[in-house]
Amino acid sequence: ALLVSGEKEICGIFYLQKNENDSENLYVIKDEKMLCKEANLKEYDLYCFPQQDSDKLFDFYYGKAKEIAVKFDLRNGTDYYKQKLEESLHEDV
Repeated sequence: ALLVSGEKEICGIFYLQKNENDSENLYVIKDEKMLCKEANLKEYDLYCFPQQDSDKLFDFYYGKAKEIAVKFDLRNGTDYYKQKLEESLHEDV
């Protein structure tokens, strides 16, 4: 799910999770390493997607992030940005 401000900025990326004891509600969950920012205009929308679409958005977003990290690392002769991205995702990219 995406939290989008009234200024059309993405302020946060969340997961929707079911509770096994409560089949009527979904819970909005944020990974502790994912940033969430407060907007100047305090008017938000939460956009939820089917799992398949959500996975595609996640792959696209972090695929672009990886491309940028690799470019920075090549320019700077390091792997710092790729490592930071991997840490934020808790996996190898």
